[in-house]
Amino acid sequence: RENLCFAAIKKMSQIKIEMLAIDFDLTIVDIHTGGKWRDNDGGSIALLAKHIRPEIECLLSQAAKLGIYIAVVTFSKQEELISK
Repeated sequence: RENLCFAAIKKMSQIKIEMLAIDFDLTIVDIHTGGKWRDNDGGSIALLAKHIRPEIECLLSQAAKLGIYIAVVTFSKQEELISK
């Protein structure tokens, strides 16, 4: 899986793609937060982070290393939570 991740990001860089826009719910994370994830209700940021898909984590980290801008796309009103 990592080889595919590295190859995909390398190709993006080679063909001069400058930004990766990716959805949050059910894409970056494997759940849908419904815009209601509450840190004070036991739904900690650390718990939410456990739902990050490993292949997406690889894509995002490699894109950042190569200077590709990353935009997280969401309808959620929880921008601060998602940015963490």
